[in-house]
Amino acid sequence: MLAISSLVFDGFIASIQNSTRKKYKIQAFDLMQDLNLWGGVFATFYGIAMGEIMPSARVLAEDSWALMEFSLLIATGIIGQVFIFYTIVKFSPLFLSIVTSSRKFFSVALSIFMFNHKVNGYQWCGILLVFAGVGVEVYQKAQEKPPASTAAISHASQPKKE
Repeated sequence: MLAISSLVFDGFIASIQNSTRKKYKIQAFDLMQDLNLWGGVFATFYGIAMGEIMPSARVLAEDSWALMEFSLLIATGIIGQVFIFYTIVKFSPLFLSIVTSSRKFFSVALSIFMFNHKVNGYQWCGILLVFAGVGVEVYQKAQEKPPASTAAISHASQPKKE
């Protein structure tokens, strides 16, 4: 159920991001800043409501290893977000979805083969559905591109006259 919800919202959010980005001419770092600002606001309220802010701060103040690990998590998260938002703005949310779905698919497949995980028939069907979905998205994207005109190609291959 969670996987289906994730896929539905992934497609829903991608189309909203695309239209919003085009309408307001939003750049990658503006999108990243706004998302992180609101994520931070909601996480702070949640942490206060659940009583987790002070215990977490105490752990980080007392354990230098935890602080280093937390800092590393933040740094790698920032680097990952730069690539994600750059991909959204430079290409499209759909392209990002294809890239992330492919990465997940190959991570699962590699894990199955490297660690000899047992996979039943339903799980193989799920893996094949993901692979087929990514293939259909790539095929549809390739069909959307207009073919290059032969005039442009033949003109480009001609030597320039001075």
